[in-house]
Amino acid sequence: MGYKINYSVYKITNKTTNQCYIGVDSYYPRRVKQHQRDLKNNKHKNKYLQNSYNKYMKESFTFELLKSCNSRNEMLNEEINSIKYFNSLQTGFNHTIGGEGSFGYKHSKKSISKMSSWKRIITDEWRNNISKATKGVKKKKGIKRVNHPNYNKWLGGEKHPVSKFKQIEIDNMRNLYCKGVSLKELSIKYNTSKTYICNIVNNLFWYDENYTKDVITNHIICIEDNLEFKNPKEVLLYYGIKTNSSLSNNLKGLSKKINTNYGKKSFKKIQTC
Repeated sequence: MGYKINYSVYKITNKTTNQCYIGVDSYYPRRVKQHQRDLKNNKHKNKYLQNSYNKYMKESFTFELLKSCNSRNEMLNEEINSIKYFNSLQTGFNHTIGGEGSFGYKHSKKSISKMSSWKRIITDEWRNNISKATKGVKKKKGIKRVNHPNYNKWLGGEKHPVSKFKQIEIDNMRNLYCKGVSLKELSIKYNTSKTYICNIVNNLFWYDENYTKDVITNHIICIEDNLEFKNPKEVLLYYGIKTNSSLSNNLKGLSKKINTNYGKKSFKKIQTC
C-alpha cells in the first residue's frame, strides 16, 4: 500500500533531560514507528539516543511534528535551522548539522586510530609464512558418484528407492514422443507433469549415454486431399489462404474448416522423426 509524500521535520525529546533529536522524513508517521521499534529492540543507529532511552525508558520520550514542507530542499533547510534553534548538535542527540544525512559528521581521534589499526599491512614475511603453512598439503577431493563402485546400487533410474517409473516405461515415452505424441498426452498417460516428461525426452532425467534424441519435424496434412506440407507457408501458397492465424487456429482445434481457393479444408499437424 502506497503513501502520500509529506516532507516533515520532527523532534524527539527526552522530557527528563530536555535533550532532543531533530529528524526529517517524507512520511512522518512511518518514521516515528521505525524510531519506536528500533529503540524498543535496542537497535537504534543513534547510540546517544538509544542509551538515553535505555536509561529513562519509554515514558520520558515524546515525538512531535515541527513543520510540514512543500519540497525536499525546504525540508533539509528547515532541519538545519531547527538543529541550530534547539542546539541539538551540542547538547542533544544529533551528530551532524543536518541537511544531507551524515554530511558534516567527524569521527573522534580514538575512532580514527581504531580504524587505522584494522588495516593489515601485507609484508613479504607474512606471505612466506602462509606459503610455508600450505606447501605440500594435498587438497581433499571428494569421490564422484559416477566413479563410485556402488554407484548403480543407490542412484540410477528404477533402482532409486523413490523411483516412479521403470526403464521400459521411459523407453516407451521416448518412442511415443518420436512418433508424434504430445507432451500433454504423455503427461496424462503416465500421470506426471509435462516438465518432467520434457526432461526425460531431452535426456536430462534418466540419463542414458546411448540415447540420442531424434530430430522431430512438424508436417501439416490436408485431411480432404491427403496432401502433406513441410510448413505452414507451403499450405498458404498452395491453397491461397490469406492469413496464417486462421490456419494456426485450425491446427489448434479452435475452428474446424478454412475457406480456401479449393473450398473448405481442414488440416492436421503431425510430428515425424
